[in-house]
Amino acid sequence: MKKIILAVGQLFGGGAERVVSIWSSKLYKAGYDVSILICGRGENEYQISPNVKILSITSKYNDFQKMSYINRYFSYRSILIKEKPDVVISFLPTTQIWCNLASIGLKFKRIETVRNNPWYIFQKNRICKFLWRRCFNKANCIIVQTNEQIKFFSKKNQKKCIVISNPLTPKIIDNEPMKLSNEIRNFIASGRLNPQKNYPLMIEAFRIAHKNYPSIKLNIFGKGNERYAQELEKIIKEKKLENVVFLKGYSSEILKEYENADAFLMTSDYEGLPNSLIEAMASKLICISTDCKTGPKDLIDDGVNGFLAKTGDAKSICDCIISAINLSTSQIENMGNNARKKIIDFCSDEKSFKTLLEIIEN
Repeated sequence: MKKIILAVGQLFGGGAERVVSIWSSKLYKAGYDVSILICGRGENEYQISPNVKILSITSKYNDFQKMSYINRYFSYRSILIKEKPDVVISFLPTTQIWCNLASIGLKFKRIETVRNNPWYIFQKNRICKFLWRRCFNKANCIIVQTNEQIKFFSKKNQKKCIVISNPLTPKIIDNEPMKLSNEIRNFIASGRLNPQKNYPLMIEAFRIAHKNYPSIKLNIFGKGNERYAQELEKIIKEKKLENVVFLKGYSSEILKEYENADAFLMTSDYEGLPNSLIEAMASKLICISTDCKTGPKDLIDDGVNGFLAKTGDAKSICDCIISAINLSTSQIENMGNNARKKIIDFCSDEKSFKTLLEIIEN
């Protein structure tokens, strides 16, 4: 029985962690000995199969941040030596660097993943950028989310790249939403509160649209840096949108929140392949996203199953919001059905997992 370790920083938060929770369970069911290596535990973790072993360097995620670099190195290395994995699949740049450094001289199959726009990773830190690229040079295989991401790599490493889109949870596949909005008034956004998502731009575009459509509302779900959240609250207050735009915090039942919304809004400056957009489209919401690099252009066919706006352009985003508001009931139904059909095909869990197994075994 092959022993597989999936390495990621934590089990709560974003899309990479969700993928780890899905893949670990499916790999166990496929007959593998599966473990997840993390820095530390935290609240609101994704549900993990009880048959999957958790290898946590510290009991709490915050404790890992207090560790010296030397202790981090030896902690990772001791676990890898003890576990003797056949395959290690690493997620997210910092974890990838630590696993790579700590495994020098150790022999196992190395599968690296790209979970965000690679051009934006470690822009201001050349040493980390160098170490991150080294991970891919040493990798046996590189899993990317879109064909566009392959262009980031050298010609040699491009040959190692295989595209696997984010898998859908069974809950999304099995429970097709039956709700149909008669009109678009309630907008929702979901994602970590950080500058990458450009929430100030979202709020400004919504402010412009609200002037002519005063009945529209926007609920923003997600958590992140407290100072950034306070800045967003300040912006909302300055624009006098306290009764229009709401920061709702983290929701463990975001799919239920989607059921209460008519349209989804994402204004990121860059992405990988955004899970929040995938889930919103699968929920038949009318989706609006910036055409940022990378991901949204692979999912949204403008005007067919959603709307694409120019990245960083509040007016373009506002125009898309207005286009959504003015859709007829039949247009809403058609666009929602088209969105779900695209996602079910593009993010086929069966197709993506079959590819993953082929990578592990070959």
